[in-house]
Amino acid sequence: VKLSHVKCHAALRELGGQGVVSRRRSGSAILYRLSPRHFLYQKMLKPLFAREQAVGNELARMILRELSPRKPISLALFGSSITPEARTDSDLDLLVILPDQTTPKEVEFGFDKAGEAVGAYFGNQLSPLVVRKIEFRRRIGARDTLYSGIYRTHKLIYGSGLTEVLA
Repeated sequence: VKLSHVKCHAALRELGGQGVVSRRRSGSAILYRLSPRHFLYQKMLKPLFAREQAVGNELARMILRELSPRKPISLALFGSSITPEARTDSDLDLLVILPDQTTPKEVEFGFDKAGEAVGAYFGNQLSPLVVRKIEFRRRIGARDTLYSGIYRTHKLIYGSGLTEVLA
């Protein structure tokens, strides 16, 4: 959303006047918070936020179904699909961390099938980055730019957290 801070502040002030948000000062900043008892929050925003969380769960279930019986350690979204810059045609960049005894080649066919299912259901192309746990740990240890960025900004949708994978 391209919105100037002036227009954003005006919109938030109006929402405050309607009781949708509350505001308080913290130093020179004004902090806004959704009012959890307001009708719009209860009947519209709260269910929407819950549904948004469920989308990641649906995506993970679709992928896991196609990879069965092999299970990854972690599935984590990264890239533009989890940023405000995401477009309706953005790829779903997905970090897949496999157990060390599973090779990426072993799950390749499952990801081909998962990609077709995800494309048909969500309308986005699945772009998996598949690595074994040992390789992920090595890349993070080497301060690889791509992997470090994924580690900082990812959204976990299945399995062990990336911090746990590194432990």
